[in-house]
Parts: sequence; structure tokens; C-alpha cells
Amino acid sequence: MEKSIGVSVLIITYNQKEYISDAIKGALSQKTNFDFEVIIHDDASTDGTTEIVKQFEKEYPDQIVAYYEEINMFPQWHLYIEKILSKARGKYLALCDGDDYWCDSNKLQLQYDFLEKNQEFSLCVHNTKIINLLTKEEYLFGIEETKELSRNEVVLKAGSIFHSSSHFFRLESWYVKHGGRDFLDMERVLWLCNEGRVMYFSDVMSVYRLNTKGSWTESLKGDYSLILDFMTRLIYFEKFDKETGGRWKKELKDAENWILECVYVLLRKKYCAFTLKRKIVRWLEMTIDLFCGKKYVTKKVGKIINEKNNKESDIKRNV
Repeated sequence: MEKSIGVSVLIITYNQKEYISDAIKGALSQKTNFDFEVIIHDDASTDGTTEIVKQFEKEYPDQIVAYYEEINMFPQWHLYIEKILSKARGKYLALCDGDDYWCDSNKLQLQYDFLEKNQEFSLCVHNTKIINLLTKEEYLFGIEETKELSRNEVVLKAGSIFHSSSHFFRLESWYVKHGGRDFLDMERVLWLCNEGRVMYFSDVMSVYRLNTKGSWTESLKGDYSLILDFMTRLIYFEKFDKETGGRWKKELKDAENWILECVYVLLRKKYCAFTLKRKIVRWLEMTIDLFCGKKYVTKKVGKIINEKNNKESDIKRNV
């Protein structure tokens, strides 16, 4: 008889040999009163990550289920996400990227117990420590208050209050049943919040390594990373608003205005107005396989750039 699995832990990795052991050990170290499985997807690593995963799989055959791609599937990642989710056996799903790790052995139990007792909640998250590998700084990702997050906080601050390594949700959720959608952090959070409430614990239970080799944050340093994150949110706000029939229109509009202001400030720090639109298009083209709505984002950001420039011109004329 197949044993009942309480949680499926999902670790996705690619060329992370320096970090993958920490991610796997953090999952295996969990102390629970339920059984859990660790699903590892290796996206055709070439740096030795695969060999490390296979060694753990050999040592923990009853807990680790590993999938190895022969060719890198990143351009078609929705295909392997659907495959992995269809194979997961847990009641809940917990996430951790291959270059991050969990630092509290009671993490899964805490989140499991909360969602078991609170069916109206669809997502449980927690605080995370950030380690910046470039500057060697360490600081907290989120706020130091355990609380239920409001809709506005989820939309505006989902990328700054809690990290994806803290995501814990039901495998039977609408979001998962529909293939995990694009399985990107912002979209996942929005859809899960659309299903129910969100609980945040201030306990620091995971570590996020910022600027690891080959990561988005390493390739798009500083303001670039922030701008890309902001523009990604704008794309999904538009998509999410249409698919939910305007249910979140007020929250999304407030968030959009705030994001456009932030993008404008970040861009003006580095570039003159003449080159702004060109830079935006270039960044979006870098991620064309991942994101849709390029024209929408360019138009939105271009609009605020023009408005700001016109306002500055009026001020100069009146001086």
C-alpha cells in the first residue's frame, strides 16, 4: 500500500553545484509528523549538479524523486512544470530553488499545521534572510510581524515581503489544477490569493542567495533587476485583471501607478529620456520567451515618461 504523502517539496535546479546540496539538506532536515517527498528537477546541468543530485537520490531513495532532462527545457519550462506537478503526491506543495535553502527544521510542520486548521487560507509564507553574494551583506526580506496579508499588501509587496522559498500551498488548488500557469512567483501569488487568504509568519525559515552565478539577479544587477521585476508585474497585472473579470481592479490600479513611478525614477537615475524607451524594449526582448505583452508594458512606461518630461518642460518654461 502506497504511503500517504503530506507535502511534496519541489526543488528546480540548473548548474548550481555550489549550492544544491544546501537546498536538498534543508529539505531532508525537516522534522514532521507526516511523510514528505523531495522532487528535484535538474534541467540538464553541465557543471556537476546532476552528479550531486544522483548521489542524494541514491542515499535517500524513499524520499527523493529526481527528474533529469537531456536538453535544457528553460524555453519550454511550462512542459516540465506540468509533468512534475502531475507526479507530485503530497497534499501540499513547498518550493525552494536550487541556490536557496531552508534554515528551520520546523518550517514544513508549522505551515502544514496552519493550513490544516485554516481552510480559508490558500497560501502560507514566512520571512527569509537575504545573503548578497556581491556585497556580502545580510538582511531580512520581509517584515517582522506575523499577520494575515491584505489584498493590497499581496499585490504591492508580494515581491518584497516574502520570497518564493517560503511558498506553501495546496496541491489541489485551482492554480495547480490548471498546470501551475506560468509558475512565476507573481502570477502564483496572485492566483493563490484569488482563491483565499494569505498568512505570513515573521519567523526566518529560509535563505535567499542574491546574485548567485548565472542567476537573473546576477546577470541583471542592481536597478536592472528591479526594473525587470517591476515590468514583469505590470504584464501579469493586465493579464490577471482580464482573467478575473476586474475583481482586483482597484488593487491592481494602485499597484500599477506605484510601479510606474518606481520604474521612471530608476530609469532616470541612469539614462536620459531619449534612450529610455529603447532600453525598455531591449530588456523585454531579453525575456521574450517568458513574457507576453511587450507592447503593453512599453506603452505604459512610455506614457509616464512622456508625462514626466512634459511636466519638467512646463516647469522650465515657467521659471
